[in-house]
Amino acid sequence: MPVSIVISDLITFAIQFVFFLAYLLFFYLRGSAVGLTTWAFALPLLLVLMAGLGLGFGIIISSLTTKYRDLQYLVSFGVGLWMYATPVIYPVSSIPEKWRWVANVNPVTPIIETFRKGFLGAGDASVI
Repeated sequence: MPVSIVISDLITFAIQFVFFLAYLLFFYLRGSAVGLTTWAFALPLLLVLMAGLGLGFGIIISSLTTKYRDLQYLVSFGVGLWMYATPVIYPVSSIPEKWRWVANVNPVTPIIETFRKGFLGAGDASVI
């Protein structure tokens, strides 16, 4: 089950990525300060890391929810919290130094920051 979800999500990502590139080209042609950097070549590695992370968590959680049925409610709540702890909309540099350790503990933070550095030219790829 987790493998089929990862493959389905990769197909969805490919479709959404085409739209992202179209918007990126649109804003670039309008004069915005966005552009590809050499970090954009890390996209296949970033996809493998995200797919592996999702697959690993999916296998662990699916095996635990077979025994503990109520865990699915805790997982859905935890994923919502994890979404806010992942710097997708805000950069890591905007987090106060006192709380930056929370973002650095998150395994998705370096992937998001590298993606931001590669495709938007802004971000901190050194958090890897």
